[in-house]
Amino acid sequence: AARGLVVGLEGAHLLVDLGKLTVALHTYSKQQQQQQPPPVAPSPQDFFPSTCRAWVEAECEAMLQVLDVEDDMWVIKAAEGASTTSGFRPRLVHSMAAALSEASAAMGRDSALQLVIQQYVKSPLLLHGRKFHLRAHVLVAGGTPRRAFLHRRLLALQGAKHYDLEAADCAECHWTSLPPRTLQEEDRHMEGHEIQRQLWRSRAVPRNFINDTLLEVLRAQVGVALDAAGEHLSAPAGHFQLLNFEFLVDRLNQPWLLRVEEAPNTALSSAVALAVTENIAASAIQVMTDLHFGPSSRSSLSPARLQDMAQFEAVPGWSGERPENWPTSLAEGDVAQTTPEQAAQAALHKEARCEDIETR
Repeated sequence: AARGLVVGLEGAHLLVDLGKLTVALHTYSKQQQQQQPPPVAPSPQDFFPSTCRAWVEAECEAMLQVLDVEDDMWVIKAAEGASTTSGFRPRLVHSMAAALSEASAAMGRDSALQLVIQQYVKSPLLLHGRKFHLRAHVLVAGGTPRRAFLHRRLLALQGAKHYDLEAADCAECHWTSLPPRTLQEEDRHMEGHEIQRQLWRSRAVPRNFINDTLLEVLRAQVGVALDAAGEHLSAPAGHFQLLNFEFLVDRLNQPWLLRVEEAPNTALSSAVALAVTENIAASAIQVMTDLHFGPSSRSSLSPARLQDMAQFEAVPGWSGERPENWPTSLAEGDVAQTTPEQAAQAALHKEARCEDIETR
């Protein structure tokens, strides 16, 4: 009799041992019998430190009536992914909140809306004159301790229009005003290695900047964001969440976290984006199988799938402690352990970022 079952995932396939699948279903059934409450799904604003959040009784459209952008521009955007962003000076936060509240009342709105306040990047790193975002995929494994992994395979999303800071009414130029669901057909999608090649040829970044240097910074920033989300990421053992972290890089090569959303999103017009998300989703399932059943679950995998699994790198401060019988090498398809030096660097980075946010 066949000992395997092929599970389809939007075009990607994974061979699952029926015996192990039975054990997993039995474990899940026991958890259901215990009537464990389902984990609370994190909201986009949960991934930003509390110093970046504010409660304002207004709809986003009201912001356009109270703009003052003579000094440093800041962005305020809705937690629910609204499409409008606006600029204001930090010292005007309280007066702006009052003005927005009045505008909201005049519009007949009386519900409070939680917003995330972020600095507007006035000098973004451009690719052929266009703004672009880098999308990183993060796997968060449930259980105690929690574990998180960042995949090295980045996806670049390039804007459809040339960037112009003065063209405030051109939504296609300012990507921070566009939620992911509004991406148009003409938007360009590239893998990280391709955008690295083009940026290096234009002398915009050093060689291997995105593939090496930037990835380390992204891992640290993901750790800070996961710490901010905290208890919202709790899930039973054997469960996992796959998240998209979207970053904007400025001309000083500093990445800025724009948004976090659930992944994978296979409703994409781009074949490149679809291939990346499908591949990462299948690899994430196999990583979780390794965590739950051990390295023997890799026996039927192809070398290409093992290589994809090896690209999941532990997020500093989120690798946790492993049982003694667990494997020790992510390069072999297992969990990587964060060194004390990496953990110390992550803590320093988190402290510096929090101080920087509070200063703003």
